[in-house]
Amino acid sequence: LGTMGSTHLNQISQRAENWQCHVWGAGGRIRLMLSTEE
Repeated sequence: LGTMGSTHLNQISQRAENWQCHVWGAGGRIRLMLSTEE
């Protein structure tokens, strides 16, 4: 159970990191668009 649980948590953390990268990437693009309009 210990090894199974750790691998499962690893997959979840990797997915969370990928999701954060997508969110930060989108946020940066939106900020760039807003700053160029000003």
